[in-house]
Amino acid sequence: MKSKFIGNIILLIAATFLFQACSSPVKDTAEISESEKELVRSIIQSPERAENVIELLAQRDELVASQVEMIGRYQKKMKKLNADYATDQQSFEHAIAEFNKERMVRQNLFLELIVAMKKATTAQEWEVIAKYQLDNMKPRTRSYQKITQGV
Repeated sequence: MKSKFIGNIILLIAATFLFQACSSPVKDTAEISESEKELVRSIIQSPERAENVIELLAQRDELVASQVEMIGRYQKKMKKLNADYATDQQSFEHAIAEFNKERMVRQNLFLELIVAMKKATTAQEWEVIAKYQLDNMKPRTRSYQKITQGV
């Protein structure tokens, strides 16, 4: 049982590295951020609402950066646990539980930002902004690319 669990952890780590190696290149974060700001200013009729959404987007970007750091810490922790022959199953389970707890906190913060952005926009404005985000942001690819690059 224990060897099967450890084998699954090793497989998970290997799959993570494979995913990172196969991820496609994405646009530079600064380039996306500037074009997204321009889009928001051109789509949202009220300058005050547009600046409010831009501030929320900045908060989102900070949250993405902190999530990248969190994932990097988790990967290092799992590598360290895996490298230590004496590590037991409970240590892995504890690390996974802590990661999931921290991840859920961040996911809830993301949801709060999305709700705040929707409240600051009309349905038509949000439709355009959301489509841009789906087409350009690719947060998972950007996150894993940064981790692979050592950020």
